[in-house]
Amino acid sequence: KVITALKNVGHDRAIEQLQVQVIQPNVTAHMFLFKQGFKMQRVVPEWQNQAGEIYPLDIMALTIE
Repeated sequence: KVITALKNVGHDRAIEQLQVQVIQPNVTAHMFLFKQGFKMQRVVPEWQNQAGEIYPLDIMALTIE
């Protein structure tokens, strides 16, 4: 429901693309976003969280039509 709402608001405001950042170990999030139509845009190879842990970070995008 949230993704649908974001698509609708984006369409109404002439926003062309939604982007999300997902750490690579989060397979569940990746699967969900792929099902919603998001595609891989780029990878940040060494993203560091507040705890100092380093992960690859995927930037995913959804084109709003």
